[in-house]
Parts: sequence; C-alpha cells; structure tokens
Amino acid sequence: MLSIIIPAFNEESRLPPYLSNIIIYLERRGGASEVIVVDDGSRDGTVETVRALTTGRPSLRLIPLDSNKGKGFAVRTGMLAAKGDLRLFCDADGATPIEELQRLERALSSDIDIVIGSRAIRHIECRVEGTLHRKYIGFIYNRLVRRLAVRGL
Repeated sequence: MLSIIIPAFNEESRLPPYLSNIIIYLERRGGASEVIVVDDGSRDGTVETVRALTTGRPSLRLIPLDSNKGKGFAVRTGMLAAKGDLRLFCDADGATPIEELQRLERALSSDIDIVIGSRAIRHIECRVEGTLHRKYIGFIYNRLVRRLAVRGL
C-alpha cells in the first residue's frame, strides 16, 4: 500500500487542484493507496475544503490539528497515522508533480530504505522552478545541512 502525506497550513486555494491531480493519478495507477492531509491549525478554509473532498473517498483522510505545531510535527503525525509500506510526503503547493512518484519507485530496491527526491539536482530531467531569492535560500540551506548535519549525502 502507498500512503501519501500532505502537511497543510492555510492552503485553501492551492491544495484542491493538487489533491485532485493526486487522486486522478492514484486511480489510474491502481493498487491500494491512501492520501492523508494533516492540517496544521489553518485559519482559512483548508479543513472545510478537504472535508468536502473526502466525501465518497475513503482513501482520502484529514487529520486536523487544533493549533499550528509546525511542518515537521504535521509530517510526523501523518507518517505515524499512515498504513502504507511505502510512504511519500509532499508539499501542498504541488511544486513537484505527483507523476515524479514513478522515478522514486524505480529508485527503490530491497536494500534501500529511503529515497529522497530533490528539484535541486543538476540533471537534464530536473528543473528548479521558483523565484531567484527562493533558489538562493534553498541553495544556502542545502549547503548548511550537508556541512553541519548530513555529511556525504
């Protein structure tokens, strides 16, 4: 089973189109799957919007948090609630198309426990979309993580 976890905070406008793409993709893909949206204490209509989309879709679940606890907490909450052997976390903005899941699945093998997708890899098939300042901040963050936390990754 595949579980897709989406943390959301004030994503009333951006989440529905991406969620619809995910649902259509999973229906075409076949196999057992679930989508878990963890609302991180949104103050807009995110909870109501997702609840409306869950009607008639038992594979789409909403976990509303009572207050904003941060993205990491929301991801962890979704991962712990997930039932799938394969678990994917993706952002609510849809910056990475769900179709990229095929590439992640191909990278998995019996001796690999985790696969991480990155839009910052320099490869002909990878394009980083976004504003210049966001690219710069991402580049600096990536360098700091590599140097201070996860060497050799």
